[in-house]
Amino acid sequence: MTHDEAARPGDQSDPATDPVTDAVAFGPGTASDADRADRAGRAGATTARRIVTGGLAVVLVGGVAWGASWAAGFLTGGGPQPEDVLPASTVAFAKIDLNPSAGQKVNALRLLQRFPKLDADSDDLKAALVRKAFDENDYGLTYDADIAPWLGDRAAVAAIAAPGTDDGVLPVAVLEFTDRDKMTAAMEKLDTAVTERSWSGYAAEPSGDGGVGEADPDGDEPFAYAVRDSYVFLGDNQAELDEAVAAEQVLADADTFRSDEEAVDGDGKVGLAWADLGAVYAAVPATDKKDLTEAFGDSAPTGRVTAATSVESDYVEVTGRSSGLELAGFNAATAADPGTELLQGLPADVHVAFSATGLGEALVNVYDEIGTEPLFGTLDDQASSRGLKLPEDLGIVFGTEFAAGARFADDGGEVVVRADSADPARAVEALKPLLDLTGEPDLVLDRLDTGYVAATSDDWATAAADGTGGLGGTVLFDRAVADADNANLVVFLDLQPLVNLFRDWLSPEELRNLEPLEALGISAAGDGGDVRFTGRLTFQ
Repeated sequence: MTHDEAARPGDQSDPATDPVTDAVAFGPGTASDADRADRAGRAGATTARRIVTGGLAVVLVGGVAWGASWAAGFLTGGGPQPEDVLPASTVAFAKIDLNPSAGQKVNALRLLQRFPKLDADSDDLKAALVRKAFDENDYGLTYDADIAPWLGDRAAVAAIAAPGTDDGVLPVAVLEFTDRDKMTAAMEKLDTAVTERSWSGYAAEPSGDGGVGEADPDGDEPFAYAVRDSYVFLGDNQAELDEAVAAEQVLADADTFRSDEEAVDGDGKVGLAWADLGAVYAAVPATDKKDLTEAFGDSAPTGRVTAATSVESDYVEVTGRSSGLELAGFNAATAADPGTELLQGLPADVHVAFSATGLGEALVNVYDEIGTEPLFGTLDDQASSRGLKLPEDLGIVFGTEFAAGARFADDGGEVVVRADSADPARAVEALKPLLDLTGEPDLVLDRLDTGYVAATSDDWATAAADGTGGLGGTVLFDRAVADADNANLVVFLDLQPLVNLFRDWLSPEELRNLEPLEALGISAAGDGGDVRFTGRLTFQ
């Protein structure tokens, strides 16, 4: 594809851009140095991925303060969204708005300013998020000189199905631009720097069409890019990028994506992420699929997951939904009734806590699916040697409602488990030999009318057994865990004790940047066969 080939038929280009599709590749190599070129080209491709997909992932994670976060009306302003240019064959995708609504922008800046390393002193959210990612590189690029003059407000990373390739998917980063010429200049500068660094000493020979020879016989280049509408696609395989930008059907046209997007009410949010697990699995090469089957059974994963990210004054929240999710025998549509009473009754000073209803039944189903696979080949024998019966005892021990918590301290801290079970006597009988293996003589294991309690001290065992510990009534738990009373599953982490646990291994700068973190809470509940979930990262 050349610079002058038309973009998607019927598209209306941005007035500031030329409605064409770019396809520029730089991948030096020589036939006589084939072996060295192959190694160097692959190293270059790895370098490009680190800059492109890795760099953008850093921006995405930094922007939403969540590991890539997961709407029509999602972004402010007009013009195409990333899903309007990504092909319909996209199987996973995450995007961020670098210039969101006023309220979201103010909240995001206030949060970012709490982290010294981000140096977010200005009112420019885009600069605060992106400058560090581009300035800390070895390729001579700076945000102010090379990126800011053309970078638009929207960015995304995606995995596109690529049948017949070694990986099965094409990872890409997608950036909106406002000035095509300045963007192209930056891309060529980056391309040259990556190529020179990757090849370091290997002379490039012209290819037959006057361009630079490919870096890899499989088509991987140290760096490749292509343009569609007002977006530049970045990756490491020019032919696959060309095919992606030429696709007539785009992700936004897919009914499943659009309905999933609307279901999470992403209007005005900072970020959106979506993945079709069935499509991801279908894209996996046959050899890798065989390995997965041997480990996790014959059932292919199904379902889709969608999440939207918003920023409040003192926390970042991700709200999402899974639809038709089934993986290795676990079916999210069969989620048990809500119940967090046991969790909320744990001691108030726990630092980490987990709770789930229906966990016992879910684990039995998972074991029935994958327990006989080679990965778990000796599990039955090990369990039998300790008097356990699998999978029956999984259902009994983890029961109908299961809660666990821990507190970290220099003296070793405390641990507690409280569960409701259909057979409390058998649960205690099954657990006793396992607890004996710890070598701790003071562990408490008591049978209760509805289940059991196990703990490292009498005080914690009593509090959990009576439900008087008070965790659910603490301000921190309430701030971090959304709608805990109606959840099937809850995860809670008090983050500062975790930071203190590793204080001796952290530098003063790292400690300063971790100080704003307060707590992490995750809650999930069944919703008409689907699962809705909320995650919050709170700040001091």
